[in-house]
Amino acid sequence: MLLLMVPVSGAPVSGAPISATMATSGFVSAEASTPSARVSGSAVAAVAPALAPDVPSGFRDSVVGTVELPTGLAWTPDGRMLVTSKAGKLVIVGEGEEANEVALNLESRVCSEKELGLVGIAVDPEFETNHFVYLYYTMRRGDLCGEEGGRMPVNRVGRFVLGDDGRIDAASEMVIVDNIVSAGAHHVGGDLEFGKDGYLYISVGDGICTVTGTKRCGPLNTNSQNRAVPHGKILRVGRGAVHQSHPRVPA
Repeated sequence: MLLLMVPVSGAPVSGAPISATMATSGFVSAEASTPSARVSGSAVAAVAPALAPDVPSGFRDSVVGTVELPTGLAWTPDGRMLVTSKAGKLVIVGEGEEANEVALNLESRVCSEKELGLVGIAVDPEFETNHFVYLYYTMRRGDLCGEEGGRMPVNRVGRFVLGDDGRIDAASEMVIVDNIVSAGAHHVGGDLEFGKDGYLYISVGDGICTVTGTKRCGPLNTNSQNRAVPHGKILRVGRGAVHQSHPRVPA
């Protein structure tokens, strides 16, 4: 369930803020509080006390759609909300014939185990003319997603074209960043944001374990300090030449 928090004086507008909390069933209202633990002998029971919704004055809660395991959202200039699901679907939440419609289904190519999946989305600043939508997802390689000795999946960023009919042809993908190995299936990252400078910024998780040399995990993971790998970094993608502030550009 998607919960949209909007001013009581009017309907949500393009770019309006979303206030929600994550649960296995989607975005839920403040009524779903953090469970408290109650110990009885050797058993521990999770109890979720009923609390009144904590809604700021002047706002109201409105359910606007249902998406299973939502992971990210972005707005188009015309006010449609694009929501990604962990399993690999991109859903349009809006009004009219396109309301709560699946625009793209990548489930056949996405690994969604543990923290993997379709986890990030951004809309191009020039969407009104190019209709570009960017997705960060874990790409399946072969029949397995790294289990039982199968090929390890990789995270990638793809650019897709959202058609006038509210659908995305999977064949429209242009791969922007690829082969970010996800050996541990955790600490994926995946946030996509455009800066005021027009560059696309991509957050890449540290992968929980090193991807080169001797395997080291958790606090011993040095991926973030290793410039030879993208893990634990913020990547910046432009439309032309490499920016002169790039650390690999000679002074």
